[in-house]
Amino acid sequence: MTQTAPPAVNPEVALTVITRFLKEELEKTGLKGFVAGLSGGVDSALAVALAAKAVGPEKVFCVKMPYRQSSPAAEADADKVTLLLGLPSTREDITPMVDPYFGDKPKASLL
Repeated sequence: MTQTAPPAVNPEVALTVITRFLKEELEKTGLKGFVAGLSGGVDSALAVALAAKAVGPEKVFCVKMPYRQSSPAAEADADKVTLLLGLPSTREDITPMVDPYFGDKPKASLL
């Protein structure tokens, strides 16, 4: 089986296209900014970094939503992202909302 090389991507062009798209789509909504869940993982960190680049960090509000089994390191990583990018954020422990869900579903996975 032969492997095909991924298409060449110019990172500067990709960044421009993505940030322009985010800014234009936000303007279409009439809203003043973005709200994003920030887990401490790469995906959400990249999403808020792109949003901040597009519209400014003051217009990107991050919500950290740890569960009692969440990794403290993940929350620490999320905090580092908000500090590094200058993003406003809040923390909302979702344990009281998630536990009842699992309480009546004994076969549900806690993954």
